[in-house]
Amino acid sequence: MTVNSKTFRAPAGGGGFGRPQMDEALQELNDWVASSAVRIINVETIHSGENRTEVGLKLWYEVKAQ
Repeated sequence: MTVNSKTFRAPAGGGGFGRPQMDEALQELNDWVASSAVRIINVETIHSGENRTEVGLKLWYEVKAQ
């Protein structure tokens, strides 16, 4: 099994779940998964180094056998 990762960054201007910037990153992740033949292994939240604000999502996945 080969594990891959893909990062979805929230647009500049803030973060945090429930805020439009993180909602946009989550929607992009959902759209990508829906259009891809992958099995999700894990999703983690990426935090800023300064104030621990959520700034994106990292998806760990494997490609499904065709």
